[in-house]
Amino acid sequence: MSTPATDPALLADFLDEAGDWMEKLGADLMALDGGDINAERINRLFRGFHTIKGGAGFMNMEPMAHLCHAAEDLINVFRNAPGLKPTPEQSGTLLAALTAIEGMLQTARDGGTLAPATELCTQLKNALAAPDPNAEITEDEFEALLDQLQGTPTPAATETPARPAAHPGPAAVATSQAQSAATAPPAHAPAAAPKGETTLRVDIDRLDRIMGLVGELVLARNRLKALHPASPAVRAPALAELDRAVSTLQSAVMQVRMQPVNRLFARVPRMVRELSHTLGKQVRLELAGEDTELDKTLVDALGDPLIHLIRNALDHGIETPRQRHQAGKPEQGLLALSASQEGENVIIELRDDGAGIDPAKVRNRAIDKGLISMEKAASLSMAESQALLFLPGFSTSEKISEVSGRGVGLDVVKSSLAVLGGHVEVESEPGHGCTFRLRVPLTLSILPTLMANVGPQVLAIPLSSVREVFQFDRERVQRIEGQPNLLHNGGRMPLVDLRERFSADPDTAGLVVSIQRGTRRCGLVVDAVSGREEVVIKPLGDVLTGKVPFSGAAVLGDGRIALVLDPEPILSPPVA
Repeated sequence: MSTPATDPALLADFLDEAGDWMEKLGADLMALDGGDINAERINRLFRGFHTIKGGAGFMNMEPMAHLCHAAEDLINVFRNAPGLKPTPEQSGTLLAALTAIEGMLQTARDGGTLAPATELCTQLKNALAAPDPNAEITEDEFEALLDQLQGTPTPAATETPARPAAHPGPAAVATSQAQSAATAPPAHAPAAAPKGETTLRVDIDRLDRIMGLVGELVLARNRLKALHPASPAVRAPALAELDRAVSTLQSAVMQVRMQPVNRLFARVPRMVRELSHTLGKQVRLELAGEDTELDKTLVDALGDPLIHLIRNALDHGIETPRQRHQAGKPEQGLLALSASQEGENVIIELRDDGAGIDPAKVRNRAIDKGLISMEKAASLSMAESQALLFLPGFSTSEKISEVSGRGVGLDVVKSSLAVLGGHVEVESEPGHGCTFRLRVPLTLSILPTLMANVGPQVLAIPLSSVREVFQFDRERVQRIEGQPNLLHNGGRMPLVDLRERFSADPDTAGLVVSIQRGTRRCGLVVDAVSGREEVVIKPLGDVLTGKVPFSGAAVLGDGRIALVLDPEPILSPPVA
């Protein structure tokens, strides 16, 4: 057993650096497993394991250092023998080592004691000389190895000449290279040193403080705009200059916080490989939009919800090869993960071509668990049936699985997204697959809103949810199953008169603010709207409760308090 060194600052630096390397190592090992091998990738893998080994040794994490050393030795075989390709067993062992190192890093973060990975170290050492018995060397590989063996001899090679073999195999050459690696430099010239990354590791708390200052500047700008000085000619240029400066600073700080979602996607290929192997399924993974950028806080927070959805898709969605063959599908299933920006939001979509969601099965399961009545279930639409998936305690699993179905349902995903100011949507066609869409704002701090008045109260409605604003016509209101609906543009939408909720006069003329997410729409009746304003959201906690949900409050330029409306509960299908 090994206990990490206790210097908090050094430990934090090591864990951060190791975390960065783990993402790169995971991507490179998956590429290696897929047959994409080149000198640059091999050198990067060697460098990564070597760097983590050095840091682990310095931090007194001997089990991690020993495991990295064993992985480094195996990588060194391919580093010193260009043309060699790892066997599936060797790739799998390296991936297993990476998973074990991830576990050790998490143990170190939690302040635990690292246990030796003796068996895995032995497997890595055995992989040095354990070739695939059915493997055949290609002509190109043979030529490359022959050039390697006939190159300029090193001092070590001169002292102990290798015995020639009539048909040298990859294992023999690899073993020889591994044994001489510590005493002889590679025959090929070493790769050029990598160019240093033009990045700087910054404490996220410092960025949060800067973002807070930007928020105060935004508030100051809004207050200045609300003033009515005697000389607009003097006020206008100064305000324009302040507006440009604040907007530039705001954009710059937000860019510092932005990170590509590739940091979120990087762990997915390896996880899909391991889980599909465990489940006996064949899965092809497609990634798109990895360069889409998102606030670092959101990138970090989306990891668990995304992993939960991927596990569900692999365990319950995509069928076994036999089941897919019987259904007339290709034996290899598809799991597609993508990211894209849509206005002020980022959409992360997870799609599979599996069995899909059977709405009848969902309704029956909800009845069995006492979540809804039979009468209510009979009246649910397809969208409302799918919304049952997000009720607390709901699961279609009949038994607990090692992969998913542990009694933790999709309500955890929904609640996690709600904390981030986002939401999750689901679409499915039984027998043809399922799509989950995670919609989150680009940033959590500053929100573009439409300002609306309801009596004396000011409401800030997220602009990303607003579709249109039009005059309220009471004659176009119909009651369907006791609920008001508004006829508009040849269709109808549910109607919520916010004036009734705030005890304002409901008989005055008003406006309808149409909000929408996905395919669901709703009309909000307000007294008036006063335009767009960016607000700095402050949390409410449990101070305010009631039927109309709010995600926070904001101080406006004129000093008034605006409640920030959360559209998601209003737009969610009623299922209880």
